Amino acid sequence: MTVTGPGDDPRGALKARAVEARFPFLASNIVDEATGSRILWPNMPGSALVEIAGVKVGLIGASTESTPYTTMPANFAGLRIAPPAHAIAEQSVMLRAHGAEVIAATMHIGAGCKDFDHPDDDSSCEKDEELFRLLHDLPHGAVDLIVGGHTHAGIAHRLDGVAVIESFSSGHAFGRIDVQIGEDGKVADVRIHRPHRICQNDKPGNPAAIAACQPGDYEGKPVVPEPEVQKIVDAALARAGQRRLEKLGVVLTDVVRKAHSAESPEGNLFCDLMLEARPDAQVAMTNGGGLRADLPPGALTYGELFEALPFDNRFAIVDVTGKDLRTMVTSNLSHGGGILSWGGLTAKARCKAGKLDVQIQVRGKPLDDNAGYKLATSDFLASGGDGVIGRLKLPEGSIHVTDIIIREAVTDVLRSWKGTPRATIDPAQLYSATRQRLDYQGKRPLECAQGAARGSPAGQGARRGGAQPSARASEEPQ
Repeated sequence: MTVTGPGDDPRGALKARAVEARFPFLASNIVDEATGSRILWPNMPGSALVEIAGVKVGLIGASTESTPYTTMPANFAGLRIAPPAHAIAEQSVMLRAHGAEVIAATMHIGAGCKDFDHPDDDSSCEKDEELFRLLHDLPHGAVDLIVGGHTHAGIAHRLDGVAVIESFSSGHAFGRIDVQIGEDGKVADVRIHRPHRICQNDKPGNPAAIAACQPGDYEGKPVVPEPEVQKIVDAALARAGQRRLEKLGVVLTDVVRKAHSAESPEGNLFCDLMLEARPDAQVAMTNGGGLRADLPPGALTYGELFEALPFDNRFAIVDVTGKDLRTMVTSNLSHGGGILSWGGLTAKARCKAGKLDVQIQVRGKPLDDNAGYKLATSDFLASGGDGVIGRLKLPEGSIHVTDIIIREAVTDVLRSWKGTPRATIDPAQLYSATRQRLDYQGKRPLECAQGAARGSPAGQGARRGGAQPSARASEEPQ
């Protein structure tokens, strides 16, 4: 979405696309703060009723309660998110009254499971995710099945009596639920299929690049690209062809991997590049959700860099104190979700006397809580995204947003390394078992009890960092 003037609607492009679409954009729980009611934008109902093979099927759309923090805050101004369970239940009542025999909720809300061979066993699922809270609050029978998203993970399970699927992200897999309707017009049987990968994972668990996909067959028939869609893709790639293929002058000795919830070589590399691009800053920070693809080994191209950093986020320089930096680091370690990657900063966290003690260094020197520092980050994070900086309550004038796109700035840095010793990038020098910027025991969220971090037995050493990180059962959201 692009804003060209102060009077423009930041959601104008979204509304225009909705009007053009031949299908509705379902949004049951986005509320207009001015009216206190669900948004009433063209072609954006809360639900829809369709007939498939003589069966009336109700469809409900919903978005995660974290939406205000996982998109640019300016795009969400004047809106709020209603509790999704309540909104879905309201739409369900209306759909049932109009004859819906099956109701499916399609939502940008999810969780993650690892065992797909036993759909009635949820022991491998992450039950602290929003999806489980929604199911707990949802009235029995409100929906028959859920198609989830947001967490970029996999689900193929019956949870609280509801068939739920989520098929990772980026078109790498698809899910399937078979629903049988009895003569009485009610659901007689539901069969949940495991996610079917179009692109297989590599050894560390990350999806292969689209160009390397080997879809194979599904139920005896080959999986092939849809011709009309492929034409659109080919035309777009042709327009961007020369730029995509540009070699930036650096060579990667191995895959530079991303991760959403743990420290990664890619997160560290981009933070280092941000500092190179902004020498006026002492510290750089980015979020795990902003990393969208691994960087493959070999001569790095602009297209490969773009896939890893697809967002047009601008640089923001934020004036913070050492105490602010400590708050951000400690809070991120004490919570789950996306990791914060750092450049120019290292931290060692241990439980002491039942409390989390975090020792932080900036540029090799102990952090001074009372000193001032300049933090280079994205306009997304600086303006309140992920709630990282917003909760600091910084003085007015502390945030300076530029017009410089971070991706383009780090591209210029990489180009400048051509023909120098820095043109060879070894991911093992960015992150390894012995080279960690965030040194802590166990897994996030860290919680101290009897002198040990939660998830880490007393006396356990620092977390194992030797294996390259992979994205959970998943990948991930900005």
